Amino acid sequence: MYIIGTAGHVDHGKSTLVEALTGINPDRLKEEEERKLTIDLGFAWLKTSNGQEVSIIDVPGHARFIKNMLAGVGAIDIALLIVAADESVMNQTKEHIDILNLLQIKKVIPVITKIDLVDQEWLDLVTKDIESLLKTTNLSCSPILNVSAKTGEGVLILKDAIEKSLKDIEPNKDLGRPRLHIDRSFVMPGFGTVVTGALIDGKLKVGQNIELVISGIQSRIRGIQAHRKPTEMAMPGSRVAVNITNISHKNIRRGEVLTFPGWLKCSEAVDVKLDISSNISKAVKHNSQVTLHIGSNETTAKIRLLAKDSIEPGDYGWAQLKLDDPLPLITGDFFVIRSDQRTLGGGTILVPFAKRHKRNDIIILNQLKVIATQSTNEIILQSLDTLKPLQLKQIAENTNIEMSELETSIKELVLTKGIVIFGDWANKDQMLIISKMSWDNISTSIEDFIQEYHGKFDLKVGIGREELRNKLGYSKPIFTKFIDFMSLNAIIREVGIYIKLSSHEPRPKQIEHHEMLEYIKNIEANPFSPPTNLDVNVDLLNLLVNQGRIVKVNENIIFSSKSYNIMLNTVIKYTETHGTITVAQVRDIFKTSRKYALALLEYLDENKITRRVGDQRILRKLK
Repeated sequence: MYIIGTAGHVDHGKSTLVEALTGINPDRLKEEEERKLTIDLGFAWLKTSNGQEVSIIDVPGHARFIKNMLAGVGAIDIALLIVAADESVMNQTKEHIDILNLLQIKKVIPVITKIDLVDQEWLDLVTKDIESLLKTTNLSCSPILNVSAKTGEGVLILKDAIEKSLKDIEPNKDLGRPRLHIDRSFVMPGFGTVVTGALIDGKLKVGQNIELVISGIQSRIRGIQAHRKPTEMAMPGSRVAVNITNISHKNIRRGEVLTFPGWLKCSEAVDVKLDISSNISKAVKHNSQVTLHIGSNETTAKIRLLAKDSIEPGDYGWAQLKLDDPLPLITGDFFVIRSDQRTLGGGTILVPFAKRHKRNDIIILNQLKVIATQSTNEIILQSLDTLKPLQLKQIAENTNIEMSELETSIKELVLTKGIVIFGDWANKDQMLIISKMSWDNISTSIEDFIQEYHGKFDLKVGIGREELRNKLGYSKPIFTKFIDFMSLNAIIREVGIYIKLSSHEPRPKQIEHHEMLEYIKNIEANPFSPPTNLDVNVDLLNLLVNQGRIVKVNENIIFSSKSYNIMLNTVIKYTETHGTITVAQVRDIFKTSRKYALALLEYLDENKITRRVGDQRILRKLK
């Protein structure tokens, strides 16, 4: 889906040409009809030879209505630059070209209208004026076409040129996050509130829950129309009317952004690359107050230049815009700035939620240069310049990269070891991604922390899992993915509830080693009724448990592993033979007391070896 927009000086025949192309008069206001002057945005659509319908936005050309022009021109794919043959290039022609250039419109078709009013010699002079003007821009322009809407001359050639230009333009990307820049809100009898605008970055569907980002109001889509025909789904790059429920049209202003709830927030300050028009006479200075136009919105803003005291006409610089009214903005959005009824320049949003920077900060300036000029892979790495891993959808929101392109780049970066992923592509919505540099820092800090713990507590097998998580300050899901990844790569090992470095083994001193041997000797002296009052270092006791040399069946009763295995195998064989076993039978078999017999069987129950049925135990079926 594509949108065509007009541009050009007042009374150069833009609306008349649109009507000649489409059969639709784009002027919708009574005042426009009476004055024969376009005041606000007008709309029509063109059907191509293959049946495709292309939206057309007709913008006002008068200097007083530039802000209305800017509300419609930002989302167009092709601009028809209209110059009247009897007047040639005028002031608004130049300003509109400036705006098209600043907004990086993909394609421009220059059209000389009213050719029935002039002779060939004059027409040639007008053509040269336009060619000279276009040479000063970076616009991709088709050859200049001559048209008379009055006689119809050249109209079919213009239609053909539009169709050919459409074939050269890449389809609008579906980033999975629709944004409808609202330019009108009204009531449709029998339906309720309807908003219209240009849809970018994703699809909208009937029945979908939506949010008006600036006001924070949530609603639902009741219906969608494109070119006055109902549709179940609106595609990115189309101009649509959306019927929404339970909101008065009086509460919706031009500039509001409609999207699905939760992902898009309003920015108060943005870092930008700022291009200053070569058609102004003075430099733009630090701390200048301007009007910012973006999407269908506008607000006043202060320019904080980050590397210069001023930017000369035709030059560019790095800046931060402090907005008087927070707006929902995205990396890669184009904007225009104006002051005193003049277009000063425009540029690209680089960082939507910008912190206040010191001026002439080399690190910040280099980061902005990278964002403005880098490849897709570099953009992703820049967005991952954080110690917090991100999900795919978060990276897409931060970078403005289409999901399929993002996934391809993520896979390339894994192969080149630029990033680390936690999880797998089978469950990609839950997968976490972090830059290799950030992960190396995190991994090293975790290793250092565990190593420090080993140094302080050399008899302990490791640090408790929850103790480590709380010390590091990570959420459970992120901590789990970090530990799983480090375990998989043999950096650490989990031993029960403890985490240790893979290379770490507790090394008791000679006297401690002797104490451990003495303890085992003492409990094996009465193997099935070991003493419970032996005085032993808790760390040494835990070390014996983790080494598998003793079995702690409860807080008071501990068997040596040798004794426990004898008891275990005896219980299993007896139960296999007799079907069941009781506490009394265990007591009699091992000539011990009920206290020890009961503790053993409860431990076997907990470890899913036996199961209690009344006063008896049976063996669990092994899977």
